[in-house]
Parts: sequence; C-alpha cells; structure tokens
Amino acid sequence: MDHTPLFKSNRRRRLQMVRVIGTFLLVALLGLAVIWFATWHVVGLEETSTREAAAQSSRELAEAYEAQVIRNLGAIDQTLRLVKYARELRGRAFTLSDLKLKGLLPPSLVFDVGIASSDGTYRDEDNLSPHPSAAGKPWLENHRAFDAGNMYISRVQPVAGSDTSVMIFSRRLNTPSGDFDGIVTLAVDPSYFTSSYDKKRIGEQGVIGLLGQDGEFRVRRVADAVAIGQPVNYRQVTGLQNAQYASGALLVSPWDGLRRYTTALPLPNSPLAVLVGLSETEQLSTVMQHRHSYFWQAAIASAVLLIVLGVLAVLSIRLGNSEMQRHLLQETYHAASEASVEAFYVLDAIEVDGKVTDFVMRDTNRRGFTLFGTQKESLIGKRLLELLPEAAQDGLLYDLIRVVETGQTNEKEWRNQHPAIRAEWLYREVVPVKGGIVAIVRDISERKKLEIQVQYQATHDTLTGLANRHLLNDRLQTAIAAAARQRHAVWVVFVDLDRFKLINDTLGHKAGDHVLTVIADRLTATVRESDTVSRLGGDEFMLILPGAHERALFTSLLQRIMGVISQPVEVDEKEFFLGCSLGVAIYPQDGDNAAELIERADIAMYQAKESGRNNIQFFTQEMNQRLQERLQIESALRLAIEQREFLLHYQPKVDLRTGRIVGAEALIRWQHPEMGMVSPAKFISLAEESGLIVPIGKWTLHEACRQTKAWIDAGLPPLKMAVNLSARQFREPDLVQVIADTLHHSGLPAGLLEIELTEGMVMTDVNHVIKVLHELKALGLTIAIDDFGTGYSSLSYLHKFPIDVLKVDQSFVRDIQSQEDQSLIVQSVISLAHSLKLRAIAEGVETEAQLGYLRHHGCDEMQGYYFSRPLPADAFQALLASGKTLTPTST
Repeated sequence: MDHTPLFKSNRRRRLQMVRVIGTFLLVALLGLAVIWFATWHVVGLEETSTREAAAQSSRELAEAYEAQVIRNLGAIDQTLRLVKYARELRGRAFTLSDLKLKGLLPPSLVFDVGIASSDGTYRDEDNLSPHPSAAGKPWLENHRAFDAGNMYISRVQPVAGSDTSVMIFSRRLNTPSGDFDGIVTLAVDPSYFTSSYDKKRIGEQGVIGLLGQDGEFRVRRVADAVAIGQPVNYRQVTGLQNAQYASGALLVSPWDGLRRYTTALPLPNSPLAVLVGLSETEQLSTVMQHRHSYFWQAAIASAVLLIVLGVLAVLSIRLGNSEMQRHLLQETYHAASEASVEAFYVLDAIEVDGKVTDFVMRDTNRRGFTLFGTQKESLIGKRLLELLPEAAQDGLLYDLIRVVETGQTNEKEWRNQHPAIRAEWLYREVVPVKGGIVAIVRDISERKKLEIQVQYQATHDTLTGLANRHLLNDRLQTAIAAAARQRHAVWVVFVDLDRFKLINDTLGHKAGDHVLTVIADRLTATVRESDTVSRLGGDEFMLILPGAHERALFTSLLQRIMGVISQPVEVDEKEFFLGCSLGVAIYPQDGDNAAELIERADIAMYQAKESGRNNIQFFTQEMNQRLQERLQIESALRLAIEQREFLLHYQPKVDLRTGRIVGAEALIRWQHPEMGMVSPAKFISLAEESGLIVPIGKWTLHEACRQTKAWIDAGLPPLKMAVNLSARQFREPDLVQVIADTLHHSGLPAGLLEIELTEGMVMTDVNHVIKVLHELKALGLTIAIDDFGTGYSSLSYLHKFPIDVLKVDQSFVRDIQSQEDQSLIVQSVISLAHSLKLRAIAEGVETEAQLGYLRHHGCDEMQGYYFSRPLPADAFQALLASGKTLTPTST
C-alpha cells in the first residue's frame, strides 16, 4: 500500500501547525511587549513627575522656612540691640522692667531676656527673674575677648533642675570708654524654631530642623516628635559638600534611616543652617497605588491576550483552512478586542481624484463605541466628518490623511474638544493598513488629572491655595516682561502680619491656619483679577500689582489692604485684631528682575517694622546702601587677614643733628587683588568698629618686629621701629603680654621697639592708662605720643606719663612758615618736650624751609617726604644700605 500521499498530508499538517504556533507565539510576545512597555512607560512618567514635584516642594518649603528663621533671628537680635542700646545709654539706672512696662519686650512665655555683669552675675535689680550665672560660659568669654559687633549663638544648653533646654543669644555691653561691661542674653526653647511644622505640607514623616556647622542639631522635628541638641554629621545630613546649597537631594536621614528629599540652606552671616526633608515614602504613596493598579491591569490584559491567542492557536490547528476556522478566528479576534481597555477603530479611506478626503467607519470594539456613548450600529458605515464634524478644523482629519499618504505611524496625546467623545484627555496610535487605517485610542484622563494635581501642588500653597514662591517668581517675570513692552510699572508689595505669632503661640496652629486663610481670602477679594496674591510662608504674603501708573491710586489700594487686614478675625468665638507692615519695590526704578524686586520689597518691609509697624514704606537706595558697603568691606577685610593681603611700608626717621637714619615708622597698607593698594584711611575706621583692628594690629606688630630683626641680622645698623597702637588694641587686657610675646618670638631687643599712642587715647581713664604705660615701660621699650597738639592734654597729667617722645602733628608743621600761630605751637611743643626731658619729632616735613625752621628751634628728629616717602621693605633696606643722610647740623 502506498502511504506517500498520507505522509505528505501529515507533513503538511505538521508544517502548518508549526507555522500557526510560531505565528501566535510571535503575536503573543509582541502583544506582551506592547502591554508591559506601555505600562512601565506610564508608571515611569508618573514617578519621575512626582519625584521632581517632591524635590521642588522640598526647595520651596526650605526657602519659606529659611525666611521664617531669618525673621525670628532678626526679631531676637532686635530685642538684644534694644536692651544693649538702653543699657549703654542709661547705665546701671536702666533695668528690664523699664522696657516691660512700655511693652517693648517679647512675651516672657517664649523669650527670657537677661542682663549679666562682666563677671557673669545676673543682678536681681537688673532682671525680671532669676538666672543662673554666666561665669565661664562660652558666650560671656567670647564677648569678653572680642567686640566684633555680632550676635553670639550658643549650642543647646540644659536648664538646671529641669528636663528642658535652651539656646542662648547674646550681645556684648560696653562702658562709655568701650570696655567690656557684661552681656545681654535672650534664652529661647529650641523647639520655638520648629513650631511652624505643618503636617499638611510636610507629612507625618517629614522633617524640619535647625542645625549648626559645629555638628549639633539645635532642634529637629518629625511630626510631633522634637529632638534637641543631638550631635550630627553636618555634611552627611545636609548633602553639602563643596556647594553652599543642597537642593531637594534624596538623602538617607541617619537618625531613623528614612530616605527624604532634603534641602539645606545655610543662613547668611550665621553658623546655622535650616533643613527640610520630605519622606520619599509619603511623597510616592499615590504613585505606588497607581503602579499597583496599572500592573494589575497589565497582568489581566496579558492573561486575556494569552488566553485569546491560545484559543486562536488551538482553533487554527483544529479547523485548518475551513470556513468554520475563519469564522471562529474572526469571532476570537473580536473577543480579544472587546476585552481590551483600548478602543480600536478600523477606518477605510475615501478617495476623490486620487486624494484621501475622508474615512468611513468599518469596525470598532466595545470600548470604541462606549467612548462615543452609543451603540456599535450607530458608528458602522458613518463617515468620520459625520461623527466628528470638528475634525476638519482641529487637525485630526489632516493627521489621519498623513498616515495614509506617508505610511508612517502617528502617536499623540491631546485634549479632546469633540462633544461626541466622552473623555477629556486621549492617547492615539494610528497605523496604516491596506485601504485605510487602524486607530488605537486610550482614555488617559485620570493620568492627566493626576499630573495636573501634582503640578498645582507644586505651584500653590497647600493651606490657602494662593500662589507659592515658585509660581510668584514665574508670574513676576511675566509681569516684568509685559511691563517692559508696554512701558508701565509693576509694584511688588511685601505684606507681613504684625503680632501673628502671638496667636500661634497662645491658641495653636489650627487657629493660626484659620487666620491665615481668612487674610488670604481678604487679600484676594481686595485686589484685581490681574493681580497676584502669594503666600511665601508663615505670616508673609506678597502681591504683584502690574500696570501701576498712578502712585496715589495704588497707595490708596495699599491703604485698603491695611484696612481689611486690620478688621477683626473671629477665632473660637473671640475677636482678634491684626496689623500689617508693607514694603514696596517698584519696577523699573527699584530693580529690573524678580529676585531684586522681591529682595528690595523685603528690605522696605523691614524698614516698616523698624518704623513702628503697621505702616507702608517704599524702597530707597539709602535703606541698605550703608549696610551693604559695610558688609562688603568688612568681608573683604576678613579675607585680607586670612589671605595675607596686608603689607607694611616704612618711613625713615632722621636725626636732625647727625643727619643719619635712626628709626622708622611702620605704616600698614592693603594690597587688594581687585582694588589695588588701599589707603588706611579707607579701612582703619571700619576695622576699629568691627573689632578686626585687633588681629590686624597684632599682625602689624609681629611683622614690624620680625622685619627689623631681619635687617639687623643682615648686617644693617640697628634702628628703632615705631608701631602705632589703636584705641581698641590699647584696651585689650592682654596687650602687654602680646607685646612681650612678640618681642620674644621675633628676637628683637625691647629697646628697639617704640609704641606710638595718640594724644586722645591717653587722656581717657588716665589712671588705667598710667598703669598700662608703666607695664609697657617695664618691658624696656620706648613710648611716643603721636599727633601731639591736636587733643586736649592736661599738662598736670602729661608729666605723670612714662613717655619718651612727643611727635608734632603734621598739620602744624605744614604751615609753620605762613601762619604765626602754627609756628608758635611747634616752638611750644619742642620746648615742652625738652623741659620734660623728652625727644621732639616732627611729622610731615616736605620742604627745605620747614626743615631749617625745625633745626633752628632744636627739634630732635624729623620724618616726611622731604627725605623719603614710606617705602616697601626691600626699598627701605636698599635706602639703609645706601647710607643716605641729611646734611648734618653745623656746629
């Protein structure tokens, strides 16, 4: 029997089976790839968007918290300055009860103000309540050693006999002569700085805190748990490495191991930094829920796809090429499309003169006709423009025609404007097929709604719904751009509520939140629709008022704003009255960018606070110009000390009898990398005020002694080096020891050092001056009175001073030839010096006539441009080596 035909038939069946199975496996793999790729893509987009929003929220909250802490520190320092001013003005006659009676002290429930004497004792008659002694405490000893004019901030200190702790803020008190007279302190519970913790914005696992660069967390709050005074690795916690701003970085918090979006902002001119962290788990909770839902949908779709394709494969194998097989396959494919969450539309192209002009609906699935809110029969056979008349105008028809003409797939997300389709946001993928197209459409309204919600939260204040700092910057930049085009003004108004913190501290944050929402509603109702009302954080608001042409009109609006804020607010059946301080900066006169206008409105608001609160102040350059200049020069001075930008010039002193150089005066110069050589007249007074004159003076003394010894070691003749002492240096308690140590380390004999003091310095606290001068003389050095004749020296005291030299001020020497009264003063000073057995030295000698006059009247030494201007060390050494002299006095 011939089995060849049967064998071939079986072989064909096997080949057909292999082809069918292979085809369906390929389709299954492609289908699964599409489903899971789309799912992961959507999940990834949502997670990325949410993480970016979390990082942005961390930055916004940190900026708001930074502004709040700066305000708190400013208020604390203002109280310290007020007490310091009153104490130094009235002396021991002033007590804290004076300020308390006038309502000028902050609430004692929050702040504990005290005055300590120079030995650290808090006298009962000075203070409102008992205080432990500050003797030996770092803040007392720091102020005793330095008078830098800054507020001192302590580490956390435990309160004796209590389980509480405080932070100490302090300022130095001075006597009228500038001597140390004690300190004024203000003690604050560290938890005060985290009282603004808002669970609605920060969450149950978020953190805010205040930490020091010295490695101590002053205070940290997570929900209701407050930790005080704990050690911390500053760089690890803040993420600050070489940068000064850690912005929304995802870091692991070492105290509980949670990952948080962390922003740390160092406070300006302070050893502290603020830190805000948002829990990664809380921020991503919604995304995780959606991810779980998406994965379940993808798993169901995958299972349905595999089941359907398995059924199709089995049916294909069993039915072969029969009509029944084709019919079952058609039904199965239809079932697969019906189970899909996506809408399928099969559209045939309609051509006129070889060009596609429309499409007709040939088939769709259940999801497809559900989107139209009708039955399948109502769609089949209808033209696209019948179903969606707007398609010809909104570009949909054009996009579909392009797919047919180019043969390329079209993908797009779009906001639906067709009334016939029941979805707000849609995603479509259109692929070309023979004779038309297949469109796969998905409703993405829920995802878009989530994205919009996330975007809103990133740009609006959670409590009030007002624009936050990020949106404020965007709108202000837009307003500035429009104002530049239309040539009109933009007013930026900083609004700060007066006495709001009292409500928070007495009634709690819930009552405070209620007050803030009421104020936000009042502000929104008062301004125009085109204006912007923003909440920066705490009790601070900011307004953008574009198109402001009439100053009087907008000033009237600001008065109305003050009026609506001052209206009573009912909290727990009680009425509270608030005021506000307004600061105004105007574009373009006060700044041409958002940051500058906001900063200057803030400065003006501070001026309003300092002017008694509840008033309006417009920014002026004078408000901060002096402060900025001072800070700039003071900062440069500090760097100059660290970077060794100072140098000394030396002006020779000449013996008028022999004509030889017998000494020199060391004069400091500042070689700034940008400003060049800076005259002492530009920085000495500021160095005196800031206390920097002390380290500068120590360096000058050390360098002058070192250089003099170096010249002697080089074989040059010995000479006496004169160094000026400032009034601040002279008051330093360790002055004599510093000079003694300098002489010891440099190896310079004490007899070659001359200390110059001004006439005004020695006439203050004469008994103390005499004591210090005798201690200096005991070292073996020489003492000179500089600028003699310009002060008000008493001759009865002058002979008591153990001095060696009187220096005639150059203002008298300059006019000795032309003004008789000046020449008589010079003669008198020389005669007085000789009668007291002192040497007389004339400064500022510039002409031969002046030199002759001084020689004629017996002056001992001179210095001035006539012989030599002040010279750098190497040039002065060359002058010494040259042996240059004046013509000696003839005998």
